[in-house]
Amino acid sequence: MGCRIRRVARLHESHGCGIGFAPTHLHLLHRIATMAQTARQIKKRIGLTARNVAITLIAGVCRWVPIEEINARICARPMRDQVLITVGVLAILAGMSLLAAQFGWIGMLVFWLAVIVIAN
Repeated sequence: MGCRIRRVARLHESHGCGIGFAPTHLHLLHRIATMAQTARQIKKRIGLTARNVAITLIAGVCRWVPIEEINARICARPMRDQVLITVGVLAILAGMSLLAAQFGWIGMLVFWLAVIVIAN
């Protein structure tokens, strides 16, 4: 189990917080710490996937610039700028989908066809 969990257990025992931590409590604290680490990994994977989608769409619109160069330019920027670029591109995509939805299923078909053409 992690060092942080043992430190919390010792802290509670030293302050006389009742019976202290039973082994099941330590196991529960370890599982909570592991779940937090898993959540961070999932957030990182979602962020990387979203950034890759944004890079693909930017490269589809700016066909004269190679995708490797676009990826290198975005990865060279600070994390805050990367997040803003990714969120901006995905927000435009969501806005365009809402606009296309106003025209019914034909509008959505045209929207998805446009996304596929841009991505390829």
